[in-house]
Amino acid sequence: MGLIEKGYVHIFDGSIAVDSGDDAIKAITSLTVDGGVITVTNSVEGMEATNITINDGEITIAAIDDGINAVSQGLGGEVFITVTGGSVNVTVGTGDTDGFDSNGSITISGGTVDVTAPGMSSLDYETTGQLTGGTLIVNGQELTQMPASMTGGPAGGAAGRAGGFDPSVR
Repeated sequence: MGLIEKGYVHIFDGSIAVDSGDDAIKAITSLTVDGGVITVTNSVEGMEATNITINDGEITIAAIDDGINAVSQGLGGEVFITVTGGSVNVTVGTGDTDGFDSNGSITISGGTVDVTAPGMSSLDYETTGQLTGGTLIVNGQELTQMPASMTGGPAGGAAGRAGGFDPSVR
C-alpha cells in the first residue's frame, strides 16, 4: 500500500519513492504538488484524489491502470486534474488504462506532461480538456491541442471522451 490520506495531501518538497501493489498516493479530497521529486515505480494507480493540482516538482509514475486519476470520492466538489508547472512523466499498462483519467476536467497550462500509453488511452476526461500552455507529449509526439479523438465507448464511458493519440492533431 502506498501513501493514503483520508483528507488532503500537499507535497511541498523532498523526495518520495513508492513501490505499491495498490494506489501509490491517494487523497480523498485534494492532492497538491508544489515541488519535490516523486517516483512511483509500480502501482495500480499512481495518484488519486477528487482534485489534483500539480504546480511544480518532478513526477515519474508507472501504473498498470491509471497514472493520475481524479474521481469523486463521494464527498461532492469539483473533479479535475490541473498542471501549471513541473515535469510529469506517466507510463501506463495495456487494456482499459489512462495516463490521465478525470471524471471531470483536465487542464494543462504549464510545465511538461509526457504520457506513454498504449492505443487510445493517453488523456480521458468527461467534461473539458484544455491545453493552454506548457508542453504535452503523447507517445513521443508533441501536441499543440488537447487530444479528444474518441467519444464515449468503453474507455470514456457514455458521456466521456477518451483523449487518445491522433497523429493528425499536433
